[in-house]
Parts: sequence; structure tokens; C-alpha cells
Amino acid sequence: MALRPREAAQVLGVSERFVRQILPELPRVRLGGAVVIPTDMLREWLREQAGKEKSRVEGVVNEVLKSFEGNG
Repeated sequence: MALRPREAAQVLGVSERFVRQILPELPRVRLGGAVVIPTDMLREWLREQAGKEKSRVEGVVNEVLKSFEGNG
């Protein structure tokens, strides 16, 4: 249901240090003294990040294609 930062790092294949750096961006809950990241919220956050990345890539591709169209 929820992961601690170390567990989230393992699942994501990144370092715990990286997870702690981006922790303010991640959906998280404080339970007593522990910070946990709900897995369903983490999945949704990842989907959003992937969508943003896809949009950026598509934008760059479209710009490159337009520049070629202008030269033809």
C-alpha cells in the first residue's frame, strides 16, 4: 500500500538519495515520524511525469520536422 523512501528507490531503480531529493515533488504521507509514499499515488505521479516527458519529446520532434519542411 505504501513504500518508505528506500523501498521506493528500489522499486524505481534509482538511488535512495535521488528519491529523497525529489521527495517534495512526490505524493507522500507522514505517519508519526515515518514518511511513506502510497503506491497508487506514486503510480499516478509516474504516469503524469511520463505524459509530460512525452509532450516535451513530441514538441521537439515537431519543431525539427517543421524546420525540415521550411528547407524543402
